[in-house]
Amino acid sequence: MPQTAPMQKLIQNLWKLFLVSFPFSLHFVLYENASYRFGQFNPWVTGIIYLPELLLALIFVLWAISQFTQKTPASVVKKTSNATKVLAFLFWLLFVINAGVITFLQGDFNLFLFFAFKLFLAVIVCLLLQEELIPPHHTVRYLLYGAFLQVVVAGFQVYLNGSLGLAWLGESRLGPDLLNVAKKELVEGGRQIRGYGTFLHPNILGAYLVTVLFIALPYLKKFGRLFWPVFLVFGIYLTGSLAAQLTALILFGLVLLFKILRQSVQQKFVLFTAFFALILVNGWFFFNHGQITVEDTSVADRMSQNQISLDMFKDNLSGVGVHNFTLNMEFYAPQRLMPWEVQPVHNVYFLVLNEMGIQGLILLLLLILMALGAYFKRGDYNQDTAKMILPFFGLLILASFDHLLLTSYIGLLLIVLALCHVTSRT
Repeated sequence: MPQTAPMQKLIQNLWKLFLVSFPFSLHFVLYENASYRFGQFNPWVTGIIYLPELLLALIFVLWAISQFTQKTPASVVKKTSNATKVLAFLFWLLFVINAGVITFLQGDFNLFLFFAFKLFLAVIVCLLLQEELIPPHHTVRYLLYGAFLQVVVAGFQVYLNGSLGLAWLGESRLGPDLLNVAKKELVEGGRQIRGYGTFLHPNILGAYLVTVLFIALPYLKKFGRLFWPVFLVFGIYLTGSLAAQLTALILFGLVLLFKILRQSVQQKFVLFTAFFALILVNGWFFFNHGQITVEDTSVADRMSQNQISLDMFKDNLSGVGVHNFTLNMEFYAPQRLMPWEVQPVHNVYFLVLNEMGIQGLILLLLLILMALGAYFKRGDYNQDTAKMILPFFGLLILASFDHLLLTSYIGLLLIVLALCHVTSRT
């Protein structure tokens, strides 16, 4: 029988709730075989399920039931495929299979299973975006509602220099004197925490706000064209994430450049040139970071991670397995690591190289190139849609500064939101 209006309304309302609430970090620990191996809880080797993930799974089940009960096939089945899409799917499948095989041979395979589950949920988000459970501009509206809430929470956290007692939303325990809380030293003395919202770290909040801002940009009208960019940029400032601030600045620069270079071939040249430059800079830095001298402690720590990453790669060209980087760090550190130093290398490209091998990184780069190329082949490409590749390109930049796009479920969701919002726009 056809899908009933109540069922459709329920799915739509749950989807709206998910778009607002997926940043909530309420979670359950299901697997912790090595979580305390280094004297402190290590989330990077822990199997965690987040409450919004369960909500997403429920939405998918209800949607699948509604499609099954219809006499006509789901619209996703009707869509035609082309050779590029088939090739992209094959590369993606090889990427996942490679990650699974390497982890089975070299690391803790249970960690790959959690990674695969989160990849599956990311695919679900892409599918539901393309199915347009609600119109694309409504999707953007609820993403903005969620971002508004996060900026408000982050603002009060910074103002009070502590948490707001929102543990029931997944807020971390925050304070200027607590270990493992991101903070900055004040010139006049003391410490100021950075805005977390309900995320587990300010850096991923910064990535979230940048992504939502540039997803929303083509849809904003009238007063919203001024309010939302200013408000979300303020939120990015509250996070204290220099990477997010730099990325936002670069993307705004590209928006202005695209107003000058209006032809798709010109914009394609700019983006591909910028991406190749990004990879070349990352490659140079990976092998030559030892030539850079820094005094900042946090930057020096990242340099140490890069050296561990390089040494680990030399010994494991095929990779050590998904989420197994921190389990191997101690073998390449010049001295015993403190518990808070046990973190993945803060670069997605380096981390993929370490965990999934050189073949995994090659597959990832091919997938990125295909995604960028496919965007410019869109039949409805015009100046109104020219900005819609920017959220994804922004994540490519952010991937050079942190690991959370790969190691957190929020990161994977941001990637599919940035990619799939393009194909869902009418």
